[in-house]
Amino acid sequence: TQSSKESEKKSTSPARDGGSSGDLMLRRYKEDMASLPDHRGIDEFEEVPVEGFGAALLAGYGWSEGKGLGRNNKEDTKVVEYNRRAGTLGLGYDPSEADPKKTRSGDWVIGGKKPTENGGKKSAENGNAKKRDRDKEDRVRERDSSSRQKRSGDLRAEREVREKERKSRDSREEKSSRDVGNKVRWLQSNIRVRVVNERFSRRLYLQKAKIVDVVGPTTCDIMMDDGSELVQGVEQDMLETVLPRTNGQVLVLCGKHKGVYGHLVEKNSEAETAVVEDADTKDMVRVKYDQIAEYVGDPELLGH
Repeated sequence: TQSSKESEKKSTSPARDGGSSGDLMLRRYKEDMASLPDHRGIDEFEEVPVEGFGAALLAGYGWSEGKGLGRNNKEDTKVVEYNRRAGTLGLGYDPSEADPKKTRSGDWVIGGKKPTENGGKKSAENGNAKKRDRDKEDRVRERDSSSRQKRSGDLRAEREVREKERKSRDSREEKSSRDVGNKVRWLQSNIRVRVVNERFSRRLYLQKAKIVDVVGPTTCDIMMDDGSELVQGVEQDMLETVLPRTNGQVLVLCGKHKGVYGHLVEKNSEAETAVVEDADTKDMVRVKYDQIAEYVGDPELLGH
């Protein structure tokens, strides 16, 4: 019947479809196998060195030397080699050309040939540039050298100035010490003096006083004549001696007749000298004004 025929068709159609797809896969497999190269044996792969591993791997996919790469075997198979530049070789260096050399005449030779006119100009320009650079470096070195020499000269001059100042200072100090050592020391207790240094005391300037104590070779304490003030630590240079009136008591403080005590007999203002009668020998001695002073103490203190 018609229904039984339709059921038969439905039952047979899946089998027909499965068979057609299997046949297609089988056909493609056979084509792929046919396109593969002949098997060259496992021994050949074992003998392949490490360097040829890539070629052997490609051979497994059906590639052979001389064929292209890619889906359509059209890609270039040329190996790109990397040439490493050694030393100071720069970009554009051609190892096939010899290095440029300079002849005795001063011409540059490149690859066994003299450079063209433009090349010669460039070489000349390069040579001039190098010469300018050398000249500049020489000027810089010369300037640095002159600067160092100038600094060295300044330092030497400064040291010389300091040395002269030191010597001058030492000389002044030595002279000052000699002057102090050679200075006449005339301070004596119980003599009258006058303040002659205004910077010491403007109020006491030109005032008379009596030395009450000698506290150092050139330092003493004085009592003002009115007895109102005792001044201590007065330097000898701030004082001068006071002379008595005629027949007054005097004491010779320095010189050949140092220590002579007596009376003032005569004064000569023009020659600034005086005649003193020695209380012991009654001799007359002539002395200078700055060698004597009025004595106001007890003569027994002097041994008279």
